[in-house]
Order: sequence, then structure tokens, then C-alpha cells
Amino acid sequence: SSYNVGITINWARSAIEERNTIAPINHLKLVNKSNLLSGLIFSGTSKNDPLYGKWKDNHMPFSFSDSFDNHEINSLLNFKNVSQTLSCIDVNRIDYLGVKLLSMPIDNFDLDKRVGINFEAISALDKILTM
Repeated sequence: SSYNVGITINWARSAIEERNTIAPINHLKLVNKSNLLSGLIFSGTSKNDPLYGKWKDNHMPFSFSDSFDNHEINSLLNFKNVSQTLSCIDVNRIDYLGVKLLSMPIDNFDLDKRVGINFEAISALDKILTM
């Protein structure tokens, strides 16, 4: 009781652990029961992708394709999954909401793509949260 301790859920890590997209929601609900949810990080994964792998923690970007140039079609971070995840928490009660994304392939450094991936992810979250 002397320390302000909280738990952050990483969307991809939760999905990877149980190999499904319902796991992050279940993990959030479990942490909410204890009133310990401090943050939520959206990092993506896929069932299978040539660059990002199969259920790997490679920080796959969002799959939103409408008006986004830097999306990954096989990413499980789609509009439905992100919306469902955000709808099960009160974002005003957590300390932070973030993204952890990676532009692949790693050996092809493209600053515009890296910035675009993060900008578009933040835009997507903002869009969902204001609906």
C-alpha cells in the first residue's frame, strides 16, 4: 500500500501467449478486477506473415488500410480488434496508452516509413477513441 504499482498490458504479448486476439481483452479484464491497470501498449503480431513471422513479437504495425500508407495487411491489429480492446477499459483511468511498432525489414532503414507507421497508429487510436 506504500507504492503506486500498476500493470501494463502489451496487446501482442497477450495475443501471442494464447495465440488469439481475445487474450488481450481477457488479460485487461483480469487486471481491471484488481484495479491495477496502469497502461496499454498496442504492438502487433500475425498468424503468419513473410516479414513479421508467425505469432512473433516483432512489433507489427496496424493493418488499417483506409487512408494509411504504412499498414501491414496480415497484422491482427485491425480496426475490429483494437476497437474491442479499447471498449473494455476506461482510457481515462490509465496512466498511458502507447504503441510499440517496427518497420520491417530491419536492414532497409526508411525514416519516412518509420515515422509514418507511428503517426498512422496514433491517428488510428485517436479516431477510435473519438467515435
